[in-house]
Amino acid sequence: FHIPFLFDTVLPANHIKNFTPIEPTETYITAKIASDPVVQEASYNRQKTAFTAEAVSIHNDISVCGLVNVVSYDDRDTGLEYGDYILIKGELSKPYGLKNPGCFDYDIYLARQGVYSSVTVNKGYFISIVNKNES
Repeated sequence: FHIPFLFDTVLPANHIKNFTPIEPTETYITAKIASDPVVQEASYNRQKTAFTAEAVSIHNDISVCGLVNVVSYDDRDTGLEYGDYILIKGELSKPYGLKNPGCFDYDIYLARQGVYSSVTVNKGYFISIVNKNES
């Protein structure tokens, strides 16, 4: 039994969740890095940089708000820092997790942190620093 209006989070109309497709779609997002980027080794001799960002605009002209989970597999993105304003060209989608009963569910984990959108930056996409954090 589920009563949505009692348990679901009410988000503003311009929240990035409302612009996030289910399937990955190429998108430009302007955002401010809201967590310290973590750089790790990934499969196939690649580096993975992951962080959360506060979205500012999407498609270069639509003002949005809300957190986005960002994962980049571009080795050039290791110099990103908390507070940097960035432009991301990547694939925007809803986070997805394993649907095995009783197992860790990544999309529910992110939703509990207020993150309802993910951006993946693979080959052919980029993250560029628009304004470096000076603190």
